[in-house]
Amino acid sequence: MSISFSTEISSLLIMLLTLTFSSCTDNTGAANVLEPISIPPATVLDVYIDATPSVNKVGRSEVAENLFKSLPALVKNRNIIELRIFEFGRDGFAPIERMSINFPSIEGFLKQEMPRDIEKRLFREAAIEAKRREKALQEYKEKVQEVLKGFSAQTFLPINSTEPYTDIKGLVYRISSIKDSRPHLILVITDGNGSHLDEIQPPPPPQSPVQLVIVITPERSETSGSLEDYARKRTLLTKIVPWAQIIPFFIEDFNTVFEDAKTQNK
Repeated sequence: MSISFSTEISSLLIMLLTLTFSSCTDNTGAANVLEPISIPPATVLDVYIDATPSVNKVGRSEVAENLFKSLPALVKNRNIIELRIFEFGRDGFAPIERMSINFPSIEGFLKQEMPRDIEKRLFREAAIEAKRREKALQEYKEKVQEVLKGFSAQTFLPINSTEPYTDIKGLVYRISSIKDSRPHLILVITDGNGSHLDEIQPPPPPQSPVQLVIVITPERSETSGSLEDYARKRTLLTKIVPWAQIIPFFIEDFNTVFEDAKTQNK
């Protein structure tokens, strides 16, 4: 008899809890709950820019402009805490680091969450937390914009293009050698000229979480920049680094590009 009574009490409590949570709805009848935020791990963005004279400067500048425009969203969505700009030419394995830019982690703005109830937050708590999150995100965006204020797309570009040829082999072997627990987004901007792409043996895949995007820019010569030239280089690069996303120079949204890119050793 006592067991039956306890069972009835338990059932009643469950019903009351169900009614409590189901009553937390808006005027559309949808439940007003706020799910926990999923914050990406702190990520590094490395950009390698071809500094050889064969690169079409207009095409390279267009890539830099599109990257710079994409940075605020990319930094926020991927929780990028460091952006490093390299230039490379004859020695892709040891490129020159031109600058490093540090960003605040989005986690520092969103990590303080209100206490949770048994399952989900009630409507009032959710509304308060939603306003707090909105304010925190706005503060974070302003901090990112403040960091970028002293830079422009042109500050990313090589000052002098004097390197005799492009060492793609050394660069992809450098990337495949990354050993870091932090995720790396890697962007390579190159025309691929003088690289003997058909002779490069594929490097082993990296042992760290890496997303590699290679942007093929036109060359300065009159015959470059054609669909055939892009398709040929894309085919050769795909054989060398099948885990890379290879795109033409006029793609504008790098936030979407990195969403579509494969992650090696996820």
